[in-house]
Amino acid sequence: MIFKTIFDPPIIIARILPMPKRRRIAYLNRLDYLQLRFFAFLLDIIGIGYVYWAWNYVASRVSPLRALELNLPFWAALLLIAEVAALWGCLGRTFGAAVMDLKLTDANGNNRPTLSQRLVRFLGWNLALLPATLGHLWALGDRAWLTWADRLSGTVVIAREKLGAEAKRKPAPLYGSSVGIALLALLLLSYVVGTLITQVRPQLLITDAYLVRPLIADLLNPDVLAREPHSLRVTMEFRIPCPETVPAAPVASDKPIVILSKTCGNFGDELTMEVFNLRPNTEVRFNWLDPSGVTQPLIRRPTDANGHLAYTLVAANVANSGPGLYGVDARQEWEEGELRLSETFRQVEDKMLETIFLALRATTLGVIFSVPVSFLAAKNLTARNPLGSLVYYAVRLLLNIMRAIEPLIWAIIFVVWVGIGPFAGVLALTLHTIAALGKLYSEAIESIDPGPIEAVTATGADRLQTIIFSVVPQVIPPWISFTIYRWDINVRMSTIIGFVGGGGIGFLLIQWINLLQYRQAATAMWAIAIVVAIMDYVSAIVRERVV
Repeated sequence: MIFKTIFDPPIIIARILPMPKRRRIAYLNRLDYLQLRFFAFLLDIIGIGYVYWAWNYVASRVSPLRALELNLPFWAALLLIAEVAALWGCLGRTFGAAVMDLKLTDANGNNRPTLSQRLVRFLGWNLALLPATLGHLWALGDRAWLTWADRLSGTVVIAREKLGAEAKRKPAPLYGSSVGIALLALLLLSYVVGTLITQVRPQLLITDAYLVRPLIADLLNPDVLAREPHSLRVTMEFRIPCPETVPAAPVASDKPIVILSKTCGNFGDELTMEVFNLRPNTEVRFNWLDPSGVTQPLIRRPTDANGHLAYTLVAANVANSGPGLYGVDARQEWEEGELRLSETFRQVEDKMLETIFLALRATTLGVIFSVPVSFLAAKNLTARNPLGSLVYYAVRLLLNIMRAIEPLIWAIIFVVWVGIGPFAGVLALTLHTIAALGKLYSEAIESIDPGPIEAVTATGADRLQTIIFSVVPQVIPPWISFTIYRWDINVRMSTIIGFVGGGGIGFLLIQWINLLQYRQAATAMWAIAIVVAIMDYVSAIVRERVV
């Protein structure tokens, strides 16, 4: 008798998820109900499995928690996760039950189960695992759609109806339910894991601030104006070990020269380098020259008013490639004369023009191909018969695939295909523009007013005339707005694809960054910022007046 009502399928059928009346009957069957329960449990497994992985990740990287790391075999971990999910489902409402709108009640479907019923249900859930989960699969053939756990505990999982008084009932606060507490714990654990993975260390913003000061100084002082560059280099050889005939030391004269205290010796010897007649009060860079071709920087110091500088080093502290002909050199670089536009500025100017026209060409080609594609991707115009539906879904799939691949990836493909240069960048941006504008154009077509189409069709117009006179006039304004916006995006994107050889200013920018030439890189970055700001202002004016 205690299971009389629980064996009655109408009790469960009456509580299946509420649906619109025209579709409600489709959900009144066994498989739909069991599917809800299965996916609810699967969501719980995924959530608890994520918590298990996240906890182990945190414990393995935080020293005080390493003793609490759960190093279980895969099968044991999976069993533990399933047990926790089952216990959670018996003692409270789980995340999966909340998503699927399921509720655990007594046999009548009205009251909450008692604690003893919940514990018996958990016991029944475990007993159902023993004969190859037969107790859980029992619901597939049970006339009341119940598992062993349902039968043993006198409880039932129902899909709640949101009708009447229940719909007006104020929901429980997030912190007052097991679902809310689990979500908050999951969110907190996710942020801890994210902090460890991303290696967030805010203290470095203060302790290592000195490292970025030279970079910021170069960014604020771009290489735009320069004077005529000059350079001076003097060298002297030093042989290790000394030959039978020791080379004579050079004599100072009125010409720039570097003189060593000895012309040969061994590693460990102390050497004094002196330069004479160099440019006064100008920095000198001393370098050690290795026989293998390696140049090792030594010091950077300015000369005195007479162009003289002396420096002492120990040969043991420099590159050692064994016996051979070593040497030292002293270099000076300076600028003098009137200010003029630097060579960097001229290179940036050329590449910036290339960037602008690269984006213009890509946008133009993208618009030309996007217009016909957008009509095929518009559901209200194409999907009117089986063949049209096939075309619609095929075009939509193609656009989604093309849009999913970033322009940077397309640029790499075309650089391999057609070589390094702006042509590869044009092709990459064109493909992505077709995919993006094709989607935006088609959505504009799908949102048009059907009234003008019906009016033009009533006059006896054919298919092409209907599109020209009723569809095109409605989509022109949004199309113009989308095109201008895409042109703006392409200018920004064309600076990035140059990183992989797709032409434009990015090609120079990545070279200067790799060479640590931040003043030159700053010139390119300022040029990009100025051009983008100007184009954004111009495009805003065009949209305001045209759209």
